[in-house]
Order: sequence, then C-alpha cells, then structure tokens
Amino acid sequence: MEHITVGKIVDVVADHYGLTLAEMYGPGRARSLSHPRQMAMYLARKRTGASLPQIAKYLRRADHTTIMHGIKVFEDRIKHGTQKKDLQQVEERLAQTPPMETINVTGYSAVSLKMSYKIKLPKPPAKPYVAKPRTCLACQNEFLPRHKHQFMCLDKQCLRKRRAA
Repeated sequence: MEHITVGKIVDVVADHYGLTLAEMYGPGRARSLSHPRQMAMYLARKRTGASLPQIAKYLRRADHTTIMHGIKVFEDRIKHGTQKKDLQQVEERLAQTPPMETINVTGYSAVSLKMSYKIKLPKPPAKPYVAKPRTCLACQNEFLPRHKHQFMCLDKQCLRKRRAA
C-alpha cells in the first residue's frame, strides 16, 4: 500500500475541481470552494493516519471541529448520492498518481515543512500623526500639538503662568 499524504489529497481534489491551492486553503465559503475542501477533509481522515487537529492545521482551518463538521456534511452528501461519482473519480486519480517525494532537510520532511508553512503578510505601516490646531487649556491660544496627547501649548509665558499657579 502506498503512502498517501494530506498534501497529495489536496492537490488531486484541487486539480479535479479546477481550483488553485490558494482557493483550497483560503477562507472562501462559496459552495464551489467548500464542497471540494470538505471532500479533501473526508479523504484525509479516511485515507491517512492524520488526526483532526493535524488536518485542520494543514488545511489552515481554525480547529479540529471545522474538520469534524466538514466530514459530517460530506458523509451526508454521500448518503444522498450527490457526491458519490466525484468521490469515486478522485479516489481513482489518487490511486493513479505517484507517491509524493519527501526530502529530509535537517530532520524535517518536505511534507511536514509544507504543513507548517503559513503566509505571513506584512503589517500595514502605521498612519502618521497629522497635527490639527488645538486650543490650549491654560491660555486659550491656538497651537499645533507635537503629539496626539498634547493639550497645552509650550509657549514660555503660558508655562510660567502654569508654574506660578
């Protein structure tokens, strides 16, 4: 029996439905995306030794309960006969595809590296502070604050009045 990985299942299901891997891993909830994703969840659970949390991590889902729900919904669709044909076609394609190669890189296989890979987007730059004229609480003169928490002007006469008071 050949070794089937979650990555191989996701690749075959995405190819069968004409989806990209970004769509398979993405947050989209459209039926055209969720049905193939649920099929991948079902096959990953039935054909690999992966646990629900491992499948959730690989498919970039919130937690294992998402996988449980996806498997349950897909099994209901199989009982009603709506996805039996697609499931059989994908299982045939899984049997025909060669096994994934794994490359050992300092103790990690390529498959495990692919599982832990997450796209990290850079944080947007902080918005610069734009000074708007304010009225000083002490002397009632208008001034441009240096930072957003400045409510009194830094005029020498105003500072003397505040110190004297």
